[in-house]
Amino acid sequence: MSVNMAHVGQGGGYRHKKKKKENFLRQTKKMAKRGHYGKGRKLSEDEYTYYVRVFEQMKHVEGEEREILVQNFFHELEREGQVKSLAGNQIVSRILDDALPLANIKQVQALSRVFAEDLRSTCIDPYASHVLQTLLTLSLKNAQVGRFVYNNLEDFIHDTYASHVVRSVLEICSGVEIQDSVKSSHRSQSNHALIQESGKFLAVPPQLKQLLPDIAVRFTQLPNLPEIICSDSGSAVLQSLLIVLIKVDEKQCEILVSHIIKHGFPGVTASYKDQYDEGMKVEVPPIFQDNPATRLLEVVLLFSTSEQQSTSFQEYFSGNIKALVQHRSANFAVQKLLSAWKEKDTFEDLYNEVCEALEAAVKAGHTGVIHAFAQACCRLSSHQSNCVKSLMQLLGCWEPERLQVQFASLLLRMLPYEEYQAKQSESNLPPVSLHGSLTLQELLNFNKPIKVVNSFLEMSIANLQVMACDPRGSHVVDAFISSSFVGTKNRDKFIHKFKGTYTSLACSKHGSRSLEALWKVASIKLKTQICNELIVDELKIKGNSFGIIIYNKFQVGMFKRGDKSDWQELIDKAEKKRKMFDDLLVEDKEGEHKTKKNKKKKKKERKEETSDILDEDIFIDTTGYISD
Repeated sequence: MSVNMAHVGQGGGYRHKKKKKENFLRQTKKMAKRGHYGKGRKLSEDEYTYYVRVFEQMKHVEGEEREILVQNFFHELEREGQVKSLAGNQIVSRILDDALPLANIKQVQALSRVFAEDLRSTCIDPYASHVLQTLLTLSLKNAQVGRFVYNNLEDFIHDTYASHVVRSVLEICSGVEIQDSVKSSHRSQSNHALIQESGKFLAVPPQLKQLLPDIAVRFTQLPNLPEIICSDSGSAVLQSLLIVLIKVDEKQCEILVSHIIKHGFPGVTASYKDQYDEGMKVEVPPIFQDNPATRLLEVVLLFSTSEQQSTSFQEYFSGNIKALVQHRSANFAVQKLLSAWKEKDTFEDLYNEVCEALEAAVKAGHTGVIHAFAQACCRLSSHQSNCVKSLMQLLGCWEPERLQVQFASLLLRMLPYEEYQAKQSESNLPPVSLHGSLTLQELLNFNKPIKVVNSFLEMSIANLQVMACDPRGSHVVDAFISSSFVGTKNRDKFIHKFKGTYTSLACSKHGSRSLEALWKVASIKLKTQICNELIVDELKIKGNSFGIIIYNKFQVGMFKRGDKSDWQELIDKAEKKRKMFDDLLVEDKEGEHKTKKNKKKKKKERKEETSDILDEDIFIDTTGYISD
């Protein structure tokens, strides 16, 4: 047997391939010096230099730095809009070979779609064809891994690390990104996470897409569901599965939710009851003793039908709300129940129980319950006047009636009247409460918020200024002036109430934001009032980084020169342009909403037509998954 000695080194080993790899970069640089910018698709000198630098860096960076480099490389390709064409260049092809295994699923799928548009030219291209091979390998790996996970599901959902792989498979099979709240760490969603525009779904290959309903069905057949629900990893996988199913297969989501409610949660309750002696008092129902089970219950409530919500309410919440709102973790379940409740007609019992538990929630420091309570009343257009009354009673300003004008000030800091008065006299008022601010924003969008509006109009100028300059309070200003339930006269009174504080607002980060919001809805008379005040402190405003922005936007310099008609014309022109832009945004949103509505209607019609034509045996028999 003869050996070509040119390929053998001193140590007797083959070194030709290694030498070739080492020399590739050197050769590309030599070619550039001669004015040849790569084989295949021609690049400009700047392009070639950039891609050579990327290729060189890919060989020397590891871990997170390499991931960032890969992401930047793909963003640059997308910006150029010539991915397929660039892949026909030798250096870009080599980078893609190295980068694709590190790319996120969106980038892999986007590249696959581009190449699929003209497979013939890709297959015969000497460099793009290599990229196509890499894409095929990755697609096959995804399908193999997905099927492997499906086959080993029962074992993997109990393993801390394997459960992350299961969740990634769910993302890939659905094209839906699972948010951080379900994932236990940011590292679990590094280069394999779905990065996509909000509201858009990725196209998923059929062989992967079919895995999702298969996995959902598999969960309804597992014998140890209560045990899965009570484990951190198992609960997280189930939450993830429900999150992706609600986006791509609502019917299957409903089936899985029903199975969890009927066969999962009762088993959790039974297992915890066995741990307590008979007659032993437990502060909250057993399911809330288990954090993983509670977190799953929160997601289940979010994706339940109205009937399923009523079932969960009767089983776990009814008669227990007061205890739950005081519990460290269970209070979040009450918030989720309120946020997710679907039916106005069945809201009565839940409303009454929460109403009686408001004081207990505040004393426990769980003020998120107050916000969720007001939010539910606003969203369902139910019990709104009673809600305001309940909150006033909670803060001690319902009776006598003269105290009702204190409501906004009290709720803004989530303090009852007497405590507020005591702290105010000591000049020791706490900062604006997050949940107080959020609750006020909801109340201002009630159908008849007159008591809330009057309390703002009676607020002291000092308190108004503090609210408008506060990062949380400034959003309340937005809610007041943008609410369609606040009349023009009351809005004008509100803007006028800030007289004497316009300069202070202009020179504050959040205050300037509030002043802009007031300006947008102010009449020309009020705009004139604002500018007259700003002129007095012109030097102070122009010397402030926030004030100078206000000065220029409000055209204070032109106003000062005394030509009010030109100033008003300029202001009117800017206002028309802004309104035109706002109207376009509204039209875009409405158009997008109509498109989605039409798509859903057509999809429903197609399903109905299909169900008339196809044999019933083709559809999944759900009765096999849920036993009586």
